[in-house]
Amino acid sequence: MFALVSNPLQVWITKNNTGATGVIAGPSEKSISIPPGPEKCISIPPGPEKCISIPLGIVVRRAPGLTRWVKWTWKAIAVLPGAGPADWREIARDGEMIEYHAATVTLELFRTDTEAYLSGLSTRDPAVYVVMRDGPRDHPEVVLATVSPYDAQDYADSGDELIDKVAMPEGLVDWIKTFISQHHEDEVFIKRKRDKHRFDGAQDGVGDVRIVQASDVYRAPRKVGVAQ
Repeated sequence: MFALVSNPLQVWITKNNTGATGVIAGPSEKSISIPPGPEKCISIPPGPEKCISIPLGIVVRRAPGLTRWVKWTWKAIAVLPGAGPADWREIARDGEMIEYHAATVTLELFRTDTEAYLSGLSTRDPAVYVVMRDGPRDHPEVVLATVSPYDAQDYADSGDELIDKVAMPEGLVDWIKTFISQHHEDEVFIKRKRDKHRFDGAQDGVGDVRIVQASDVYRAPRKVGVAQ
């Protein structure tokens, strides 16, 4: 029997130049190193690559539903940087409330999305957005995790997925900041020049050629007589 905690298995990231090894940190440990895996692109610390990635464990809490029509509710509550593979492994229980290491997904950062990452980090509480959807089993399927609020909004707009906002560990914040500092480029603002109006050209569209004009279309309006 395990007691639930407000922020289970809080983990931090430690970067080093000699390689990366380590395991998931428990609640009393302050740091971990991220082990390299089979991801498509990875570099710790970040290098000149187009993208980098790390494995990210997703902790999901199952709780009794609030109505008789909804038996259970599911909510992503924490992330575990550097976690190994998992398939809904129970890690904490308190009565009917259970927390699972539901899955480990790959969190990727792309050089072209640094503006989105900056937007996410500029908020008071930077977050990882966990995307889940209904699956064939008796629990939701963890689809992905992203630190781009723009991507999260796109998924939310579709209405087919459940988006949970999870607090970002400080070590992960530092890792993302390092990537941004190496790859972000501010867009150069280019002021548009207005075309100068020319007065020596033909003035098309004055009047309607289909309507017979009694006189010049530029004639001054007639004076209206005032009754004496």
